[in-house]
Amino acid sequence: MDDRPARHRLKIDTRGRTRTSRPGKTVDLKFLAELLGVSKGTVSRALNDYPEISEETRRRVKQAAEQHGYRPNRAARRLSTGRSDTIGFVPLQDAVPDFQPAFLRGLTTTMTKAGGDLILSPASDLQTACSIIDRMVLDGRVDGLIIHDPLPDDPRLDYMQKRGLTYVTLGRTDFADPAPYVFIDDAVATRSLIGALRELGHERFAFFAGHGDSFAVRQRCEGLRSACSASGSAFEEAFLSGDKDAAAEQFLKMTKATAVLCDCDLTALALIAAAHRIGLRVPQDLTVIGHGNSSFAAHTLPGLSTIGWSDEQVGARLARLLLDAVADPVAAPTRLRVPAEFIARGSHGPAPRG
Repeated sequence: MDDRPARHRLKIDTRGRTRTSRPGKTVDLKFLAELLGVSKGTVSRALNDYPEISEETRRRVKQAAEQHGYRPNRAARRLSTGRSDTIGFVPLQDAVPDFQPAFLRGLTTTMTKAGGDLILSPASDLQTACSIIDRMVLDGRVDGLIIHDPLPDDPRLDYMQKRGLTYVTLGRTDFADPAPYVFIDDAVATRSLIGALRELGHERFAFFAGHGDSFAVRQRCEGLRSACSASGSAFEEAFLSGDKDAAAEQFLKMTKATAVLCDCDLTALALIAAAHRIGLRVPQDLTVIGHGNSSFAAHTLPGLSTIGWSDEQVGARLARLLLDAVADPVAAPTRLRVPAEFIARGSHGPAPRG
């Protein structure tokens, strides 16, 4: 055994040539270039998947980078590409409870695998959201943004479009909007749910929403209206305004519906609470269905029947969609669907008699 002090460590490149480096030497482009016997430019282009670099060279460079723990110099990359490798997400604070840990896990995992980061900055209102977005953009902190639950005449979209900025939306916008988006496709789940409830004797349905401003809520309402029309069921809609508790109680006193589908799980819980206050039992006197399958939905009393989907898949697809849009801004916009399903728990049952 050689007991001499180890002043140098031997390294073998993929072509079998032995090279040495001192312990603690920074693994940068120069190091990889010397190790592999190629230029720094070739290493950089191989790591960034330039088409003029052969597949074999890309493989050798990436294998060496992984073996030796190479990490890109973010500052240098930003200077060469003009990108920050960071995306921004500025949801409105009222919507923050809608975002499950799985949704954020999908976002962050995808960004981490891509070598990027996510800036999450909730805003109290639309004006504040625009100010936060403006600051992110002017400071060069993000390459693009995710816009949640877009509204008609949305100032966030107006800001992004006027400045030619890259963004994707969670939820559809009007079809003139050129941005890519991810949407929850709950049409099939809604139709099958109406069919199942009709088998339980329900013939009158209502859509109950905390607000009717967003495209997503309006489209959800129209989807339910269409499903009811196709099945020959009666349909009504109600949108809250003013005091939510009082509005919910007033709606329950006036509606003839025996089954109510809500715009989100929180609205469904508010409706169930209002029903209890005026002496209605759920589900014996009234069926209530949520939307979103929030983390608390399985732990309410009764358990909340709801329409749900994979939040992690939504987050991952949004991040991937935005990364692709940043890499190729002129590509045709992509629309990605995430299918939804009905999740049966305890807040639905047979229609009341009489």
